[in-house]
Amino acid sequence: MRAYSKDKKLISSRRAHIAECASKVFIKKGYDTVNIPDIAKACNMSVGSIYRYVGSKEDILYLIINHGIHKERTSIRNTFQDAKSLHPIEAIKLAMRELIKSVDEIQDIVMLSYRTMYLIHPSARKDVLNIEKAIVTVFEKLLISGCKKGVFEIDNIHMVAQTIYVISHIWAIRRSAFRKLCTLDEYIDFNTKYILKMICKEPYKPA
Repeated sequence: MRAYSKDKKLISSRRAHIAECASKVFIKKGYDTVNIPDIAKACNMSVGSIYRYVGSKEDILYLIINHGIHKERTSIRNTFQDAKSLHPIEAIKLAMRELIKSVDEIQDIVMLSYRTMYLIHPSARKDVLNIEKAIVTVFEKLLISGCKKGVFEIDNIHMVAQTIYVISHIWAIRRSAFRKLCTLDEYIDFNTKYILKMICKEPYKPA
């Protein structure tokens, strides 16, 4: 992604500002109907200033999606260090809670990502998918550890890890429906119990 500045800190700061403002406009009006002048107005910047830090509207979309997926990865990476020392059941509970909470914080970006991922450049899309894969891998490691300790019994660890990741995103994708049914904590507890009942070698009995 090109930029007409050599100040890396300034570029990072400006891009973060542009992504934050543009995400609100995209969500409100729809990606297809928004143009660079609309984004510039939302950012309180000139069109020329916008183009100093990004090359196109597609670049801005990538910045938004990239910001969201990195927030998820940071959350689960930090959690993994704590989870490794816990009992396998507690490790899964902690990891699922932190991932779903991070999704809740960026739920608009998650929604936008699912609607527009196909629009970003294939190489950029590959980068995002690689980060998703890294998040799923964390859950695979926790599940494998639980199996080795005799706590979990799983036929397809990758499938379970993918299911956990999808469950975290459903909170954002189906938010209008779930907000009528439960709180965030209730959603986390329900789905954590569901996963644990599915994978525990002995019948899972919530504390």
